[in-house]
Amino acid sequence: MTPSRRPQVSPERARQLAREHYDLSVTARELPSYDDRNFLLEEPSGRRTILKISSASQRSAVELQLAALLHLEPRATEFQLPRVCLSTAGSSLAVVDDEAGTGCVVRMLSFVEGHPMADLGQYRPDYLFAFGGALAVLDKALADFSDPLAEREFEWDLRHAGKVLEHTAAITSHQDRALAEYFLSQFRALAEPRLATMRQSIIHCDANTHNVLVDAQGDLAGFIDFGDLVKTTLVCEPAIAAAYAMLSQADPLAAASQLVAGYHGTLPLEEEEIAILFPLICARLSVSVTLGARTSQLEPDNAHVAI
Repeated sequence: MTPSRRPQVSPERARQLAREHYDLSVTARELPSYDDRNFLLEEPSGRRTILKISSASQRSAVELQLAALLHLEPRATEFQLPRVCLSTAGSSLAVVDDEAGTGCVVRMLSFVEGHPMADLGQYRPDYLFAFGGALAVLDKALADFSDPLAEREFEWDLRHAGKVLEHTAAITSHQDRALAEYFLSQFRALAEPRLATMRQSIIHCDANTHNVLVDAQGDLAGFIDFGDLVKTTLVCEPAIAAAYAMLSQADPLAAASQLVAGYHGTLPLEEEEIAILFPLICARLSVSVTLGARTSQLEPDNAHVAI
């Protein structure tokens, strides 16, 4: 499975789409993104929204995201989430052409106030505990959400981490490649055979600290970027979050433990789920490095994929 080509959309085209489909006069600034185009729009009144443009091949994933956000709106009220903005035609998405004449899907979401948790640097234990608890609240709100589009084959689904071994050649450092291959092999041996019998649910699947927002006091404000939603093994959710929460921390395992403890306090994990958390965490980091290296070869100018 190869990454989708990102739509060719300039800020001027984004402003044009805002006028045509939402009757808005705005300024547009592009934001970092992995495989789509995101623009921060601002109206003269100061109101801000996010315009997201994805390739036509991603339409089913976009429809899943929009359905999930509509489901969550009345249920997950403890924190902010993007809200779906309807077009002047009353639709949650529009089909357009990008500047290369290729079909795309466009949607607009409300702007979620806050700063990425990643900007905090070192995370206080209580912040990590709150992050885990809020993520569990999100998953409990998704527990009664059902959509056949979530039953998709998705390479970022952690259940399929073993398949990423096919792409580790993209990692140019021999040492880094060997490390990724070791942990992906550990995943195959220790976690993969046990996943099929564990609890399944639709999850966010990418609660990294760039997608978790905090307010000026450092308190959790909300979650963004629901583009990786998928039905998978539930324990993958805290494992993915812990993988990123422990990066660059003075005591990585203590950071992961605080996040998992917060999650467990709201949505208790079963013993067999806890037993495979560590190989899942290491597998997620290996998947991120491997797929990021592969995408960097295809899009060398996209700095976001190298994070």
